[in-house]
Amino acid sequence: MVRRYLLIFCFSWLGASLTQLFSQQRATAYIFMLEDCVICQSYTPLLNQLYENYHRDVEFILVFPNERSRKDSIEKFIQKYHLKLSYKTDHYKQLSYRYGVKVTPEVVLAGSDGNAVYQGCLDDGYAAIGKKRRASQQFFKNAIENYLAQKPIHPETTTAIGCFINYKENE
Repeated sequence: MVRRYLLIFCFSWLGASLTQLFSQQRATAYIFMLEDCVICQSYTPLLNQLYENYHRDVEFILVFPNERSRKDSIEKFIQKYHLKLSYKTDHYKQLSYRYGVKVTPEVVLAGSDGNAVYQGCLDDGYAAIGKKRRASQQFFKNAIENYLAQKPIHPETTTAIGCFINYKENE
């Protein structure tokens, strides 16, 4: 009887340890979005592709920081662009302040410790607002791949171009 409980305890402890080990390796991709931002809308196919390729190893979360983003408008946006990513609102800007995010879309790839290992734009597809070009550098994809391969991420930051996050709405 004691042997049985000892065996169950050991397997339970081993299972918990393996779960902790694997969860510590998992990164989180925060994608700050605004559903009526044209630049955010233009990146939805790329976000779907990244999610399909990496969702087993990286948790993807759309973050809607502006107070005007409400559940119904967010869900319409997700349905319209066929996004499979989970979402959360950040009306009090806790995540936005934590990472110093200024615009949407802006991405933060956070390591298992919660610290940003990459922050900025998805790619270099926008030279400025209204200045779209063919992307030649896939910064976010490269950051994910390097993180998963435990290689250095370069660059660690880029300048995101998009719609400004309204920090004054909480004053």
